[in-house]
Amino acid sequence: MYEWNEMVQLMISWIEDNLTSTPTLLNMSEDLGYSPYYCTKKFHALTGMTLRNYIWMRRISRAALDLRDSDARILDIAVTYQFSSQEAFTRAFVKAFHTTPAAYRRAPRPIPLAIRAEVFSPYH
Repeated sequence: MYEWNEMVQLMISWIEDNLTSTPTLLNMSEDLGYSPYYCTKKFHALTGMTLRNYIWMRRISRAALDLRDSDARILDIAVTYQFSSQEAFTRAFVKAFHTTPAAYRRAPRPIPLAIRAEVFSPYH
């Protein structure tokens, strides 16, 4: 079990390093040396969410921080975080935070951001 906690933490680190590119399950599993099926199964077991949902929530959360903290255009932020269009980004943002990106930028308010998961610590 300890080995898989460490592996899932490596998966999380790999995802965080590749959020603005297109991380694929196949690339990640090849880098870690496990099958894609086994990676997704263990990730879900230890984090409680699917790999796809984790990546989606981390991307939309980082995009929300960029909206709040930068003057970049909404389209540029959407493209940076691999959304196909500004409309797709707006739909995802509304689904996650119940407000549009433009409304959030005009009047930032507390929203529930997904934080980086921690399933392994060498200090435990």
